[in-house]
Amino acid sequence: MTPDDFATPVFDGPQMRHVIELLELMDFAPHEARRQLDRLARERALTAAQRASIEHLFTRPLHEVDRLLRAACADDEARDALREERVHEARGIYLVDARPARAARGASAGAHAA
Repeated sequence: MTPDDFATPVFDGPQMRHVIELLELMDFAPHEARRQLDRLARERALTAAQRASIEHLFTRPLHEVDRLLRAACADDEARDALREERVHEARGIYLVDARPARAARGASAGAHAA
């Protein structure tokens, strides 16, 4: 099965929030992410097809995950959750990229003052 052959089921707002949390957790604690995915499936918060879709997302590159999640939004609430996550990620990237420049400017300003 190629990535294009994989049909991603849709997720409503609360489910999309679960997906986003699981994908973030997968980066730092993959065993915990899978444990929580199992729990959500047992509790019927996710269908079997949704669970399989999330497991597939765990293996895909970030640009593919983004595309698949956009296509998987069932409603405005899901789109809002995804949009909020993108804004959060963009802020994090901006702040991480900006910190070294600030530190370098502060160090050079201190050197000039001395």
